[in-house]
Amino acid sequence: MAQSKKDSDIELCSKAFETPLILVPDTRIQRVPPFRGIDYPPPCRISEVNFQILRDGVFTLAVSAGFDFTGHPGYHVFNDLRFMKHRRSFWQPILRTGYPIYIVSSMFGVIWPGDRIGPYDLGMEESFIYWKQNQLWRVILEFYDRCDCDCVISYLPNLYDNIVRIEDTPWYIFEPYDIIDHMPFLLKIARNSQYNSETQDTEYNTIPAG
Repeated sequence: MAQSKKDSDIELCSKAFETPLILVPDTRIQRVPPFRGIDYPPPCRISEVNFQILRDGVFTLAVSAGFDFTGHPGYHVFNDLRFMKHRRSFWQPILRTGYPIYIVSSMFGVIWPGDRIGPYDLGMEESFIYWKQNQLWRVILEFYDRCDCDCVISYLPNLYDNIVRIEDTPWYIFEPYDIIDHMPFLLKIARNSQYNSETQDTEYNTIPAG
């Protein structure tokens, strides 16, 4: 099993690891913003097998979730404090680096925050069984491997943290809203890593709108 670590000191993580995979939950509070914002290319491609896992989830869950594709990037759509007050100070700078930070989504499974999506009404507690049965952890493992990550920093609720956990991986667990206080450290990690999507394999599949 993966090594689970409760650790209140994000600074320790930032010193111990060079390239954490950062996992952030989506939010039930969403909006259609007046401007579409900038989209950013993801740091790596996804295999056809794992793309199929995510695509099947969209096709299965989109209708009941009332998904409305509006073409807005994910970091503009989600609208609680983790996103709306930090789009320019955190999300845009970290996405410009192409750093591997992903939103674990009740409908999309996993989404790159710079991908264009739209709002949907589906709480994480409503779909976690679906994603558990369809082995969402395989997608997380692929991103972990393809982005050459050395640990995972998870801000996911327990339901989702448990279903995406990958074996034999240093795994640091924080509360979802801890990310607000941790943003300066995460930005420092991204900038110091010299991780840049322009040097990565940026050929990727796009999750269908439904």
